[in-house]
Amino acid sequence: GAPGEAALAPPAIFPLLFLKAVRRTLGGIPNGGVLAKYDLQFGAPLQTGGEVEIEVSIADKYVRRDRPFVVVRFAIDDADGERALTGLKTIMWPTGPGEG
Repeated sequence: GAPGEAALAPPAIFPLLFLKAVRRTLGGIPNGGVLAKYDLQFGAPLQTGGEVEIEVSIADKYVRRDRPFVVVRFAIDDADGERALTGLKTIMWPTGPGEG
């Protein structure tokens, strides 16, 4: 098809916004970190070219089979404060507590 302008942001934008927010708030996912699980709840569509607000927090940390996991909670709102996405992403951390 011919290139054109879209009014709504595609769903693929949400992982990118998540990664940018995690880098700014938590310093990013360390090398060797693996996305183990995610749960996304979609809300209002995002308009292209608009501002967004992203909240990021640690929801849980645990060890399973000697591997550390971190659960990151996040929410993305549009410029009007309407919720576009909430989610949890579980990341298998590359090192255990107190290790490099």
